[in-house]
Amino acid sequence: MTITIKAAAHLRLQMPAQQAEVRLEGAPAGDVTAAIARLGIPLEKIGFARVNGQTASLDHALRDGDCVELFPRIGGG
Repeated sequence: MTITIKAAAHLRLQMPAQQAEVRLEGAPAGDVTAAIARLGIPLEKIGFARVNGQTASLDHALRDGDCVELFPRIGGG
């Protein structure tokens, strides 16, 4: 299974080689949380995710060819 993961804003600093986009080749079937863990990104850094352009929960099951976009938590005051 191959999935593409894109990280927005400062999350790309958490990605391998600080790239904004990474392809996971041979990724085992799993969900968004498993893909995030495979990259070593702490879950508390994730605000929300989209899969193939649609907002998705972190337990969304991934399929071959999916594109996952990760967005950071945003704080304000």
